[in-house]
Amino acid sequence: MNFISRKKIFILSVTASMMIMGSTVFAGSSWSSQESKSLPGWNGSAYSSTQTKAAIGQAGLQMDATEGYEIDVRTEGTSGTSNGVNGSWTRDVKGGNTYQLSAPQGVGDNLRLHFSSNLLTTKSTNIVYKWRSN
Repeated sequence: MNFISRKKIFILSVTASMMIMGSTVFAGSSWSSQESKSLPGWNGSAYSSTQTKAAIGQAGLQMDATEGYEIDVRTEGTSGTSNGVNGSWTRDVKGGNTYQLSAPQGVGDNLRLHFSSNLLTTKSTNIVYKWRSN
């Protein structure tokens, strides 16, 4: 192989790698498809899909339905340096509203939403929402 062929292969490899990494990094800047979860009563928990944080900033939540119940939600880091890093709880979340959530996780790390019912909610609640990590 001559020098020019090796250089072309190197440039193509680097470009392809950057394109692959770039599509992963920006995954969290778009709203998810609509998700629906059953949230158990008695302080039960449910979790959203996972997204990759694309930039520093808050996460967004479009809460479509909570069957009239108020719930709590926070972000949770699931990988990288943010594994186990959680945002603060946003309380009294209701359907029909949009929220900005604390998201202290690092850029490029994965996170998800942790939903929690209130202690005195006695039945499961169907929640419907869209979200983005930032």
